[in-house]
Formats: sequence, structure tokens, C-alpha cells
Amino acid sequence: AEPDVDDNTVDNNNHQNSKTTWKNAADGWSALYALLYRPMNRISEITNIPTLLIAAKDDKLCRVEFAQQARRRLLAASNKESDVLILANTNHFDVYKQDSTTFTKVIDSTLAFYKKYL
Repeated sequence: AEPDVDDNTVDNNNHQNSKTTWKNAADGWSALYALLYRPMNRISEITNIPTLLIAAKDDKLCRVEFAQQARRRLLAASNKESDVLILANTNHFDVYKQDSTTFTKVIDSTLAFYKKYL
């Protein structure tokens, strides 16, 4: 029998004919934490760790300039190059589409990074 569907139920694109009651929502605290989140202020905490930066050229949420700035700060603090992947014609959410070439590039780059450093 099909589950009851209400306005908050969405199709799960990963599995045919399955439903979930997951809600695409966040509370007010999440917004406050997002506004206060400043990862550049913590770059010095990861200078001794191999770092892979992945940026999407058309990302409006996490602009590619931030990844480039992080790379420069890591280099200045540790004198070590970071691995960087900049994805052309890609936005913030494209990297999560499992059936896309972008997703495959991210996975392949991440696995190559792991093989290089682990």
C-alpha cells in the first residue's frame, strides 16, 4: 500500500516509488550560525594537514574566490601547496547530483587525493 502523502512529503529521487517525510527546513538558529560562520578565521588550524579545496565556478553561496583565498592563506601559513579542484559551469548544488559528470569529477578527485596522502 502507498504511504499517505502530505504537503511535506517529497519524492526521493534516488529510489523509484519511494517516499520520505524529510522536510527541507531549518530553524532560526541555523541561519544565525551560518551568518557567524567564518572558516577563513580558522585556516591556521589546518596548516599541517593535506587539504583539498573544491570550488564551483558558478557557485553563488561559496564563491570560487574564497577557495582561492583559502589556498593562498594555507600556502602562506604552511609553505605547502593545497590540492584545488575548480569545477567549470557548475553551481553549489551540482556536485551532489549523483548522475552527473560533476559528481564523478568530485569523487575521482577526492579518491586521488586520498590515495596521494593516506
